[in-house]
Amino acid sequence: MTYMMANPNPERPVYGMIGSGDEFLFVKMLTGGVPQYDLSNLFYLLLPRRNQLYDVLRILKQIAKIMGANIGVMSDVN
Repeated sequence: MTYMMANPNPERPVYGMIGSGDEFLFVKMLTGGVPQYDLSNLFYLLLPRRNQLYDVLRILKQIAKIMGANIGVMSDVN
């Protein structure tokens, strides 16, 4: 979260992922003004009835899509 606080574009949210190998948690932080963050539910990959790997991959894909859109916007500014 310290790394996320150093966001060079405080008007845009920062996304992060915390993982232990079989558990994943996603973080979204807004650093403009008073810093705020939100945590996702904990995702488990080793659940006997429901492996949440596809949920984790879906979230990563959405974050990559958002980042790609932001990179395009930033290249227009430069």
